[in-house]
Amino acid sequence: MPMCSRLLFYAALLLPLVLMPAQTVDGGGELVEVILTRVEENCSGYATFQSHNQKVVSNENGIFMTYTWQFDQQTWYANWRLARSTDGGRTFTTIFTSPEMGTNAPCIETDEKGDILLICTDYNHPSLPFYFYRFEAEKNYTDPFSRKINTGASGKFAMFLDRESNLIYLFNHYGRLYVRNATTGGYVREKEVMEFSGENATTQYPHVFVSPDGMLHHAWTTSYTERYLYWDIHYAQSPNGGATWYTAAGKKLPHGFLPDHAGPADQIILPDEFLYHTWLSNMIVKDGKVHFAYLAQTPEFRQHYVRLDLETGEIDRRVQPVFRGETIELRGLDGFFATGPGSAPLYYVGAANGTRIGALVSHDNGDTWHDAALSGPVPNAIYSVGGCRELTPEGIIGSYTSSYGGRGDPYFIRIPVPEPLIAAATGCLILCVIQLGRRSLIPR
Repeated sequence: MPMCSRLLFYAALLLPLVLMPAQTVDGGGELVEVILTRVEENCSGYATFQSHNQKVVSNENGIFMTYTWQFDQQTWYANWRLARSTDGGRTFTTIFTSPEMGTNAPCIETDEKGDILLICTDYNHPSLPFYFYRFEAEKNYTDPFSRKINTGASGKFAMFLDRESNLIYLFNHYGRLYVRNATTGGYVREKEVMEFSGENATTQYPHVFVSPDGMLHHAWTTSYTERYLYWDIHYAQSPNGGATWYTAAGKKLPHGFLPDHAGPADQIILPDEFLYHTWLSNMIVKDGKVHFAYLAQTPEFRQHYVRLDLETGEIDRRVQPVFRGETIELRGLDGFFATGPGSAPLYYVGAANGTRIGALVSHDNGDTWHDAALSGPVPNAIYSVGGCRELTPEGIIGSYTSSYGGRGDPYFIRIPVPEPLIAAATGCLILCVIQLGRRSLIPR
């Protein structure tokens, strides 16, 4: 995205928030109510599965959300839906239902034109393809362009749209990076970043993020080869779009390195957490830090918040039974970070106090966390909480599945954000421009 267009994008994003109601989250006063909307009833129990990917985005034409509609556990065939809201998330209308395929709800992004980009896969197809969809704003999101990408994809993958370069970054769970044109879905490049198998574990759920300076960030959970167990969590970064990879401290990683604890990438979990499930819920990059949330299912469950410093490579570990503020405790296999440009606070949303959706806020880039928002008690089990990584005109937006008896109801999450942070973020647009000007493809 050109620099001027990027400015206009953030201006369009932030300006409507100034007009929002006064009762918004700031972590310093009365808790704001999390607003929940049931999008549909009696869908798949895995409606919002793979919450580490975005399933909800917002642009000037509304809010868009994907979820799995029907899923056959015998055949593993499913249909997914794309729903749209034009009233701030109060109601949703289905605008597309996919053909039957072996898939989960697609990853979703929106570009500077307001188009909606989706990526899904078909793990029942012999060639394991990705499917790229583009729903154009000019066509009112009807008659989407689609492209089958025969790449040897996988059922678990991560997607990120870099608007600056108009590229989509895809990681599958075999350690391979796919870079595609965001307009056409066409091939740009591919690379095997790491081996599939390490000493004890194989690559599994990937995460991907591109920061404003152009750095590509990748994290992943591995899976133990001897039995069902998520073994450990790692991180690596690339300053040149995936051509070469480095640790956070700048040590170059060999091509095709091992993905688990035997490999050289940054290790996120603690030594005593091997042989217990450790699951990376979410990752985001802000102000020189990579922020992680993960659950370690040790005898006393630990809900970790971890920061990785991108200057020193040092890891700041916060070992605690729960990730908490003053009264809100977040715990679970999923949840998501959200933030805005400049000095906007960092938020984390997840399952709170067992029966609610809650949010914490940090005004100091993760040094301290405070209560921000809480829903009323919700029916059924809270499953697969995920959301949009950017603050939107509606505030923080996300989704989860209300799970019961093998079925589920997909819910939309909305949390208003405070007006003061919008003014601060708007004032930092110049800083964003400076950061964009520093984009470099030279490895350090």
